[in-house]
Formats: sequence, structure tokens, C-alpha cells
Amino acid sequence: MKHEKKTKRQLTIELNDLRVKVSELERIRIQYENMLNARNEKNGSYSSRYSLSDDATYVIFDRKVEYVNPVFENLFGYAADEIYQPEFELTTLIAPQSHKSVQKIFNEGIRDGHRTCQFEFIGLCKDGRMRECVTQVIFIPYKWGTAIQGMVWEVSTKKDIDVSSSLMDQMETPIGL
Repeated sequence: MKHEKKTKRQLTIELNDLRVKVSELERIRIQYENMLNARNEKNGSYSSRYSLSDDATYVIFDRKVEYVNPVFENLFGYAADEIYQPEFELTTLIAPQSHKSVQKIFNEGIRDGHRTCQFEFIGLCKDGRMRECVTQVIFIPYKWGTAIQGMVWEVSTKKDIDVSSSLMDQMETPIGL
């Protein structure tokens, strides 16, 4: 690429070609930014609806986590940005003794399409703690595959709430009234 040997006309043609390429790259950059803004607006409205929920909510598509709410982050100890990474494995959140049963349920749900189910599994937190969990999922045909939307609860917490609410139901006069 010796410019000393090029004529002024050749350099002018090359400069014009470069300007066209730069314009094309700028157009692509603007399209990309618009696409990101549209996705962020879409996810922002989606996440704002579910971030108010007390349930840990998630969406999985094409074997990757597409969305988790703050309750989900707190339950498992992972930040959403960590979970959204392409190299993040879903099995990271599931204790080894639950891998086969969860995989079987997910495979059946993906194969069968639109259906719902609820099941228990042992969750694995980032710090290594295990939690008994129950999840309710819906398998939805989406794009070229099946999306999974679900909610997950820690079972011991749910059992505590169920026990305390049933005790309150049995009481004739609530305490403090």
C-alpha cells in the first residue's frame, strides 16, 4: 500500500471508496444502536412488570437464560449479567442430584410444546448452598423452538408461609386486634 506510487486520481478514487465504506459502517452502527434501544425498551417494560413480583421469575430460550428478575438473583446469588452470559450453563443452578429429573422434564416440555408443569428440584446457589425449590413452568412455542417461562420458590420458605397462614386461619381472634 505505497501511496507514493499512486496517482492523485487513484488516491481520490480510494478516498471516495473509503468514504462509502465509512458511511455504510455508520449506517450499520445506527441500526445496531436502534435495535439495542428497542430491545432494552422491550426488556425494560417486561422486566418492570415482573420486578414487582415476589416470585423469582425467569425466561429460557434456546438453552440460554433470557430474563431473570431481582428476586431470582437474590434466591441463587447470581447477578443477571452473570446469568445472561453465553457461557453460563443452566445446570449451574441445579444440584447434581436433580440434573437428570430436570433435564427429562425440560426435554419433554420442549418436545411437546405448549404445556405447563410444576416440579421440585434442589437448587444450587453461587456460594454452594443448596435449596429445596419448586418451580412452575410453561412451555411456549416461540420463534424456531420453545421458550420456557417459570417461577421458582424456595420450598422451606413456602412451607413456613403455608403453616403460618393456616395457623392464622384457625385462630378465632387475630393477635393484636
